[in-house]
Amino acid sequence: LIELDSRAAADIRQSAKQLGFESQANVRCGDTFLLSEHIIQQLQQAEQATPWLVYVCPPYSLWNEKPDEMKQLLHRFCTAAPAGSSIIVELEEDTPLEFLPNNLEWDVRLYRPAQVAIADVG
Repeated sequence: LIELDSRAAADIRQSAKQLGFESQANVRCGDTFLLSEHIIQQLQQAEQATPWLVYVCPPYSLWNEKPDEMKQLLHRFCTAAPAGSSIIVELEEDTPLEFLPNNLEWDVRLYRPAQVAIADVG
């Protein structure tokens, strides 16, 4: 898990602990654009090809402010994730779905003011 806000990261760690997932949740505080490649490489080098749960929920403004970076980030996670992984992306309801990598079949659901896209890696 990568969270930019240190208070939110602490809350995530505490929630994982309370839910009994502390050993499975590696929470990093920092910029996702800077940390994601390192984390992907670490996960790929793990002995097991454990499926990933990738939940992408950036501030909605990033879809407009950094569209190329957002596309690259999603593409990288979608192509690196092992079979059996699930990718969940939250976007503002009017954000174009062209951000979603076309190598996966997306189930898109509207939950105003958001839309949520879900895909399984085969």
